Amino acid sequence: MKNEVGFLFHICVVGGMVKDGMTFYLLQSVDQSLPSATKERIDFLPHYDTLVKSGMYEYYASEGQNPLPFALAELIDNSLSATSENTAVRRIQLKLLFDDSQGKPAVAVIDNGRGMSSKQLNNWAVYRLSKFTRQSDMESDHSGYVRPSAVPRSLNSDISYFGVGGKQAVFFVGQSTRMISKPADSKDVHELVLSKEDFEKKEKNKEAIYKGYIRNRKPSDSSHIVNDDERFLHNLIMEEKDKEGFTAVVITGVQPEHVQYLKNNFNRWTRQLSHIYHYYIHGPKGNEINLPMKEARTFNNIDIEISMYEKGKTPKIVNLREIKDDMQTLYINTAADSFEFKAKVEGDGVVEGVIRYHPFLYDKETYPDDPCFPSKLKDDNDDEECYVIEKGARGKRPIFECFWNGRLIPYTTVENFEWCALPKRGLAPSECYNRISGVLFTNDRFQVSTNKLTFMDLELKLKDRNTIFTRIVNGQEQRMKIDRDFSLWLKECHEKHDKQIKFIHFKEIITRTELHSKRLQSPWSTYLAIEWDGKTYKAGQLVKTIKTVPLLYGRIRKFFLYGDHDGDVYATGGEVQIVLEPEELYDETKVIPICKLDRSVSSKAVKKYIEEEMSKLPDRLSVTWPDGDELLPNETKLAGATIGALRIEILNKKGEAMQKLPGSGHGAAKKLLVELKVIFHSHNGDKEIISHISQHGGKWPYWFKKMENITKLGSYTLKLQVVLNESNADTFAVRPLPSETFKFNIIEGKPQKFSIGLLDSPFRVGHPFNIPLDDEFGHATHLTDDIVPILEASGLTLQYEEIDKGPNCAIKGVTAKGLNFNLKVTLPGLKEECQILKIKLLPGPPWQLNVKPDTDTLKIENGTAFPFQVEVLDEVGNITAQPKLIVHCKFSGAPGLPVYAVDCSSGGINILTGPVLHVENIKKDQTLKARFEIPSCKSVPPLEKTIKLLPSRSVARLQIFSIEGEKAMQIQHQDEINWVAGDVMQNLIFHMYDEGDREILITPTLAEKVKVNWTPKINREQLVNGLLPDVKVPTSVNDVHYYVVSFHDGHVSLESAFTIRPLADEPKHIKCKLKGSNTIQMGEKLQEEIEVMITDQHGNHIQNLTSTCLDSLKIDGSGLDKSELRSVWQADTQTICVTGIRFKPGPPGTKELCFAWREFSHFLRLNLIAGPPAKLVLVDWTELENPVSVINGKELQKPLIVQLCDQWNNPSSEPDVKINLLKAGNLKRYIGVLTTILFCRGEHTLQFKATYNKNTLNCPVIRLNVQPDPERPVHLNVKYDTNATLVAGNTFPDFIISVISEADNIIKNISPGIIYMKMWEGSRTVPQNVSKILYLLATEPGSRQKMVPEKVGTYSIQFAFAIDKINILNSEQIVFEVEPNEPTQLMPRILPNTPTVSNAQSVGSRTLVKDLTLVIMDEYKNCTGNDLDGKIIAKIRSSTDKVKDIPLFQGKTDTVEFPFHRGIVEIEDLVLAENSPGRDSTEYILVFEPDIPILNRRLEPYCLPFMFYDGYKKQQQMATLSKERDELSKSITAYRDTFDTTNQLLTEMKRKIYLNFQLHFACSLLKEKISEREGIMKQPRRTCTCSDYPKDKDVLGKISHLAQIEDNEAAKVISWHLASDMDCVVTLTTAAARRIFDETKGQQQVLPLDSIYRRSLPDWNRPLPHLQNGRNTFKAIGNPVFARNLLTFPEHTENCQTVFGMLLGDAILIDNLDAANHYRKELVKNTHCPALLTRDGERIRSNGKFGGLQNKAPPMDKLRGMVFGAPLPQRCKILSEQIDLLQQYQKAVAWLTNKKADLDFHEQSYNSPEMNKKKKELADQEKRLKAIEQELGMLLTHSLLHDGVGKLTILIISETHSGNLQFHK
Repeated sequence: MKNEVGFLFHICVVGGMVKDGMTFYLLQSVDQSLPSATKERIDFLPHYDTLVKSGMYEYYASEGQNPLPFALAELIDNSLSATSENTAVRRIQLKLLFDDSQGKPAVAVIDNGRGMSSKQLNNWAVYRLSKFTRQSDMESDHSGYVRPSAVPRSLNSDISYFGVGGKQAVFFVGQSTRMISKPADSKDVHELVLSKEDFEKKEKNKEAIYKGYIRNRKPSDSSHIVNDDERFLHNLIMEEKDKEGFTAVVITGVQPEHVQYLKNNFNRWTRQLSHIYHYYIHGPKGNEINLPMKEARTFNNIDIEISMYEKGKTPKIVNLREIKDDMQTLYINTAADSFEFKAKVEGDGVVEGVIRYHPFLYDKETYPDDPCFPSKLKDDNDDEECYVIEKGARGKRPIFECFWNGRLIPYTTVENFEWCALPKRGLAPSECYNRISGVLFTNDRFQVSTNKLTFMDLELKLKDRNTIFTRIVNGQEQRMKIDRDFSLWLKECHEKHDKQIKFIHFKEIITRTELHSKRLQSPWSTYLAIEWDGKTYKAGQLVKTIKTVPLLYGRIRKFFLYGDHDGDVYATGGEVQIVLEPEELYDETKVIPICKLDRSVSSKAVKKYIEEEMSKLPDRLSVTWPDGDELLPNETKLAGATIGALRIEILNKKGEAMQKLPGSGHGAAKKLLVELKVIFHSHNGDKEIISHISQHGGKWPYWFKKMENITKLGSYTLKLQVVLNESNADTFAVRPLPSETFKFNIIEGKPQKFSIGLLDSPFRVGHPFNIPLDDEFGHATHLTDDIVPILEASGLTLQYEEIDKGPNCAIKGVTAKGLNFNLKVTLPGLKEECQILKIKLLPGPPWQLNVKPDTDTLKIENGTAFPFQVEVLDEVGNITAQPKLIVHCKFSGAPGLPVYAVDCSSGGINILTGPVLHVENIKKDQTLKARFEIPSCKSVPPLEKTIKLLPSRSVARLQIFSIEGEKAMQIQHQDEINWVAGDVMQNLIFHMYDEGDREILITPTLAEKVKVNWTPKINREQLVNGLLPDVKVPTSVNDVHYYVVSFHDGHVSLESAFTIRPLADEPKHIKCKLKGSNTIQMGEKLQEEIEVMITDQHGNHIQNLTSTCLDSLKIDGSGLDKSELRSVWQADTQTICVTGIRFKPGPPGTKELCFAWREFSHFLRLNLIAGPPAKLVLVDWTELENPVSVINGKELQKPLIVQLCDQWNNPSSEPDVKINLLKAGNLKRYIGVLTTILFCRGEHTLQFKATYNKNTLNCPVIRLNVQPDPERPVHLNVKYDTNATLVAGNTFPDFIISVISEADNIIKNISPGIIYMKMWEGSRTVPQNVSKILYLLATEPGSRQKMVPEKVGTYSIQFAFAIDKINILNSEQIVFEVEPNEPTQLMPRILPNTPTVSNAQSVGSRTLVKDLTLVIMDEYKNCTGNDLDGKIIAKIRSSTDKVKDIPLFQGKTDTVEFPFHRGIVEIEDLVLAENSPGRDSTEYILVFEPDIPILNRRLEPYCLPFMFYDGYKKQQQMATLSKERDELSKSITAYRDTFDTTNQLLTEMKRKIYLNFQLHFACSLLKEKISEREGIMKQPRRTCTCSDYPKDKDVLGKISHLAQIEDNEAAKVISWHLASDMDCVVTLTTAAARRIFDETKGQQQVLPLDSIYRRSLPDWNRPLPHLQNGRNTFKAIGNPVFARNLLTFPEHTENCQTVFGMLLGDAILIDNLDAANHYRKELVKNTHCPALLTRDGERIRSNGKFGGLQNKAPPMDKLRGMVFGAPLPQRCKILSEQIDLLQQYQKAVAWLTNKKADLDFHEQSYNSPEMNKKKKELADQEKRLKAIEQELGMLLTHSLLHDGVGKLTILIISETHSGNLQFHK
């Protein structure tokens, strides 16, 4: 008992201290009664199930999805929050450790965040300890919550929030968690373990459940891990090495079902995680494919990696950024456009929203499928009725997914908003509303559940009526009606992006002329079918329309799609052409939009409607035969049979008889008739033999009588046709009326008598023929079997093969032999059994050939043709013929023999011959065979004859002989003969032989046929004797001739040829040849060799000499130095080579050398010139000891002329000598002549330096004493007050400008007009577009004051002194700042619109100012007052004194104050009080009054007028009046448009019509002008005849074609001056020039314009050089003008000026050479003189040279067409303009004639009673509208525009006489 009491006492003491006044009871039992009331201490901490099982209950409350990914997301939320301060990569790893060899399954989430201290780790373990309560509730945490700043999409990583989600998640996933963390500033790792097993153990042991230990250890220390189930921890802990800060959440005891889900659905749940953190991974814009990297760079450092490890398998590792099929990625990348908006709710809640449009493309919706949506998740056990079926696109899914601080809240979606929901009547089709997806981004001002699965209040706040939605465009809020804007956006998306109709079966491109707009008439593509909404509509298909009045039923003909298409294509819509049905009733087509096709109607319903309409039309005929003799279909009747009478009824589809058409709109009350026709079908075509029409008699039906007159054999048709009365038409509305046809046949009757029908003549001997037999009507008939024909003829043989007793009875195969005879035909048994037939027989078919001559062997001479006579005979020997009777003769026995052929078709006989028979090289008789046959008649046997071919006796061979003494030498064909040059070859003879080598006697006839080619004159008598003319051998050994003797007759052409090669004769001459230039320098040897050769009398080189010939060669000359003279024999060329020619020093000139060989000699002239340059000599300068005085920039007393000389003082003209001036960098120098000196002041040495072949020559030295020029300006000096402050709008300080000379003195008497100031904004260099002269200045102090710019900023000033028109002297730039002026007014930074408010309950209706920035400005609108602080008082006053009711601000105050700091005040959400006082429809003024204590002057307030309405009193009244006003406005606008258009038309027509015109005079004048222009254009003018290069966009053409020159003399000299460039092709680019260079292989010179240095080009407006400052420096003669100014350019003027400016430069054209020399002489006194051209063709170069052929232009014809063309005369251009005006005048007169009639018609219509009535209606409506607008208070706002504060500006628009619009205030 003692022990028990002690135990209780201990408990009580532990429970609390016992103090004074307390009574302490020791109870023996729990049920013991108490003496008085007591207090018992209890603990009610939550059960550990609250922590362990809360996650289970939270996540299992999911909406049809596995909640495991959302539990893992809670852990990732903590890691994102922990890594939010990382500047480097934020790495988060989710590891699934399912390798059994490393322990039991575990899940680890590791991040590299800031880590947790032990106290922070303790706080994490506390359930529901949020970040908001840690600072106040927990000590030593130092983690007080600071709300992050606003960022796009609220992506602030502030998503680890309530202190609940992480603990719920770990115990939902597993049974235990191990928290491992290391802060970045700590060296220790802190580790805490929470487990369900530990909680249960503590409960069982009655221990404190929520107490534990945190292990503090070193990194990578895993010694405390001893459990084999956690072996994987060793590897995780080893990874802690070198980590600065991290946190690892390791979950063990993972539920088995979770392990299976994670393994089997790895791709699915990682895709869900990528969806949850999509915008953290990819940035605010999401995973856009084309998003620039810089926009997403902020979020590229978030790296979330998922890995799963299983035993024996490759680890699965995926980075969430690499997942491309999460839902947000699919939404973004399938969207065609987006609509961004923002919603502001009460408080700080902000929602950003994006709506995306997913178009219908081609054959399917592009809205992505969501496998996680409940409609897609269907278990096998689900009830079928509960399964949601989607209706295309989004289906039943809500529009918006919701993100909270950038993280998906998966179980909250928003269906839609009122402004984006499907309206009753929208601008876009209803299905478009099902193609939008959306996403909402909220900040943390909205409540979410602790597990972040749902929002608590989002949709409620968004759909509150005070929530304001605004659209965001380019990041800026737009003040507009969002519902209207959304509808327009959706309509635009549909029209632009949907491709929901597929057009197939393309047909053609057409033009639709029925459309009124010509722009829309073409092109239209036509198709035969479309695919739409899963259905195919094609041509011929029955359809019905919707939304048309009336509804149309019809059949599709084709589809129209605007545009030029080819093949299948998708589009949002088009048009369809429909043939209205029933076509019989309407006969009409309609074109409607495809969208008006009824897609729900069935073809059966359309057919039923058509059938109902069709049943009213005539359908069929009822035919009866009351009197018998019925005609059955396809019946056969005998000739003459009877067809009975007919009774007909017309029936419709209902079987009702009818006599008239039904009462339709197309044929009301028309009578019906029945027409009967009998048609005979003959071989010549159908023939109508009977025709009758019957009408209904009212009491009797349609009736036709019987028919008995049909006797012709053949096929017949009896046709009954319903026709219309009066028109007899057999169709109604394109449809044929009912008809009935009966086909029958008429055959021959029984045989009674016969006749012989037509026989197939002609009849031939032995050729069978038939005898046809007919009945009594002339028809072929049948014979009975017992009738046998008998044929009889006197003295002839007759027989027949058979008898045809069928329908066409005939005696076949009759054969006769003889001539004319009578044939008797007997048919026993008939009434008339005999007939006599007379016929005539023709020859029979070919039977044999007969060829004459009759002998079997024929003799023919070779080379001749032989004629044969051939006859074609029949079998009895008659000559016969037939078509295509061709007889051939083929020869055999030798190759190449011809084939003879002859046509015997006409008479059976002809002569057969052909080409000659010729066999080559026949020396004796040869036997041939000839075969005669007819290829077309195989039955005729061939015939053969033998031909004996004899050798020909014609000339066959020609032979030439040369007689030398008594010996004859044969000259073979093509022999070469050597003969002495210049000699004569005599005694040539020739012989001729036939084919048998028999010599032929030459007769005069044969001699006439012999020709030679070396002489035209031939002695015929000598030819008869066989002698040929003598041959003259050429004198040159190089002249080898070809000699031919030929014989020509009609059969043969023979020739024999030989060649004669001349040989050199005896030596007669000596020749010397100098190889190269004949110029030799003094003291130097001749560089070239002299070649000496020996020739004969004809100049032929002797080739048979030896080296001994050198002994006979002698060389001599005046002054010749023979010391080094050498002569060498060259055996290979048979010449003597002479070298070492040199002359002794002496005067230069021409030297003559004499070469002698034996008695022959030759002279050679050489030009001896000065020796190599050795020194320089100054001409006319002898006294060089003292310095020469010269003023800088002025001319020397006389020019420095330098002469180059050799060592013997001979002037040298060596061109390769380079002469330099030492210490003379500023010296102006001309070639060889120095005139002007530009040096610094003082004494200078001027030394010439010359080098030749790297040797320095002796040069003179001159000393110059340079003195400064006191009149030459070199510097501008500017003085002003540098401390002055330049205030906007004030005046500049005084500027004192001085011009300083080279002598440092101020130059006086300078005109102020040539000094000006340039000013520009900024401190950079002078811009090109700066005003050149802004302010003229004087050089005296106190010059004119100018205004400082009114705009604040940095400006630059520079003063300039114009020395002349080219040279300008600039001062240094002065940079200054323009400061703002005194503060004068308060103005808005952006001028707001005039507000219109009311006192209604809605905040938006009461808002005066939403966002307004006011700043202090000076009078020039520059911001100022940056140092001013104070306040702005806003108040409202009336625009007039009569109104006393002043509206109040929110809070019922009449003023609102805003703080004013540094000259700026921001005014936001200035709202009127609800139910504020104020007069309805009244204008008030919102006044912003500045109160600035430190400012001693009053600033002008800013006044903003606004309109006020009493929303409670006027709401109903204003709605009624507004509706009436809108209707009146529309009506008045329509009336005004009508009247204005009519008035404008009448005014314009009156103004244009009342003109005086004389058409006859204009026509005659026009013909006169055209005739005169044609005459001018036909006159010859100068043209460039060289071909131009083909032009393209980069090729301008050749220079000779780019310009034209009118004056002939100028054209000649300028063309010659540019001769080397005329053929050059000008291109725009170097690439084009290179292309032409490659195409022409470098042969064509080219000039690319982009390679020209343009700064050196001349100014085309520059005056001639003798004009300085507008005055003549001397009196020029000869009419000088720049040559370039004489050019005219047909095209490319700017580019041509560049080309010719570079080529011609400043070249001047002048009259003659004297005027040119005078001009140059005067001009060079002051400046450089360009090249001078004279109209006489002379040229003075820019260096002064003239004379010689190179400076004289040749005549025009010597330029070979390379000359500039002449332009058309100016008169031609004037005539063209006059002709154009006269033609326009002609057209105007014709137009006026037509418009005069139109004017009369329109004037009558405008003054008609109907138009007067409309004018009165317009006046009444305008009066009523004015009254309504006055009542609404809108008159002022419609008539006036606000301009500033309290000012009104009326804009008046007037039209000037020229048709332009002027605006006046």
